[in-house]
Amino acid sequence: MILLISQGGFEYTTDLVFDWIKHLGGNVIRLNGSDLLNEDSIKIEMSNNGIAIKIKEVPLDDINIIWFRRWHNADYTPFDNNPEINKYLRTEFRGLSEFVFYALKDKKWYNRHNYIRPFPSKVEQLDIAVKNGIGIPDTLICSAKNEVLNFYKSNQNKIISKNIFEIGLFKQEKKLKATFTYLIEDTNINEIEDNFFPSLFQKNIYKKFEIRTFFNKGVCNSMAIFSNKNNKTKSDFRNYDMENPNRNVPIKLPEKEEKKIVKLMKQLDLETGSLDYIYTNKDEFVFLEVNPLGQFGMVSEPCNYYLEKTIAKGLIELDVK
Repeated sequence: MILLISQGGFEYTTDLVFDWIKHLGGNVIRLNGSDLLNEDSIKIEMSNNGIAIKIKEVPLDDINIIWFRRWHNADYTPFDNNPEINKYLRTEFRGLSEFVFYALKDKKWYNRHNYIRPFPSKVEQLDIAVKNGIGIPDTLICSAKNEVLNFYKSNQNKIISKNIFEIGLFKQEKKLKATFTYLIEDTNINEIEDNFFPSLFQKNIYKKFEIRTFFNKGVCNSMAIFSNKNNKTKSDFRNYDMENPNRNVPIKLPEKEEKKIVKLMKQLDLETGSLDYIYTNKDEFVFLEVNPLGQFGMVSEPCNYYLEKTIAKGLIELDVK
């Protein structure tokens, strides 16, 4: 039996992998993090005679291979109107979640996952990339305005700011807002406080195009994203322009660059993930980051890679005792 671990909403990729497994004749169940809250999807019995666990009525022993996609973020779940009760119930949910992953730790995983610390930060990634001969943007992490100003001037007044770890999501005025890469201009420099929370800044590199590569167990499937000529997407292609979408085309990276990616992912202990690069006007590849949980449907569909089918077939092949 194949187990897909995901989240309930906004997860079209998991839907497709699930459907492909069914279509190809595989046996599969899906556990969303929110299922722990809404359904009798997991049963745990413990006694001196041992532990019995069922997931969606399937005994744990029947699960042979697991594919991790995402999990439920309890921080945005209103369990109760009382903030203090909410805080307590979130710790309860985390405790249950940690046990679920503990119970599954000895199973075969298509992509290894650590629930407690799911993946390395951007800073670690940049350090490991440099050690493997992969180019990165000049980067500064600091908490003082004078440091930012010096960095700004040394890079010809062309720098950006981005998350140190991952995209932040915030509920504000009944809307869910997200952080993106931001181009720093003179007005922003003037408004910065003398001291602030430690933040990450990078040189803003002119790009011919961006590259999103989905890495799947040693195989690189890449797409060129022509985002530079659109003011809305030139700093971050994820700030999508739905009225004038970027042109996306398949691209094959040079063999030496793919070998560097294989080595990087091995050192990051990642079997799958989405990597972002800039291809510069000097024909150089500049690494930005890798997200083990990054969307790859955006690469699969425009480029006709059928990555969801590839993953489904790989899971079926591994679904053996």
